Amino acid sequence: MTDDELNAEVARRVMGWTLVEVDYESSVPSTHQPYKLSNGYFGTKSQAENHEALERCGVEEVGDYWYDGKGFMDCEQFNPTGSISAAWQVVEKMRELGWLFSLEILEDGDWRCIFARTEDDGSGFGTLADSAPRAIAVAALSALTPPAEKGGKER
Repeated sequence: MTDDELNAEVARRVMGWTLVEVDYESSVPSTHQPYKLSNGYFGTKSQAENHEALERCGVEEVGDYWYDGKGFMDCEQFNPTGSISAAWQVVEKMRELGWLFSLEILEDGDWRCIFARTEDDGSGFGTLADSAPRAIAVAALSALTPPAEKGGKER
């Protein structure tokens, strides 16, 4: 799985976000309904209303965004395989979901990350990777992926 694919799966399965493809013809999620404008900003009132509403939500241009129920984030900004701050968002989400967390660097320079339900129940999901962010992302996704879907995928 490429880093981009892994990032997208972590956003969907771990963070619970929805992918939104934004163009100014798109409808706006109900929590961010556009207000009426007095002039046709983009030629049609519908486009102008959507453009204004999307700008208020942090969407500056057309493209792909993650929507978390509160606001939008450009898909390229969420990079848990390459950014420790994004990976730590994943750790915090997993902790909210009731998972214990362990991260360590090994003598050979690899990182080991484990997510487990409790210390004693054997439900741990771990991985080794060449970076802490990638180890966190892969272990979290492994923990939340149903066994039937794991066949042959990276763990």
